[in-house]
Amino acid sequence: MNIIYFSLTLTKLAPFILFVGVNVASRKEENTELDKCHT
Repeated sequence: MNIIYFSLTLTKLAPFILFVGVNVASRKEENTELDKCHT
């Protein structure tokens, strides 16, 4: 894979990854029991 292409894709996906990360983090704080069932 081209490093330049990869970095461009990463830059485009960065806000989305950050958004998902924040959602997962807040969701883990809300329902810890639900996460325990999933794992």
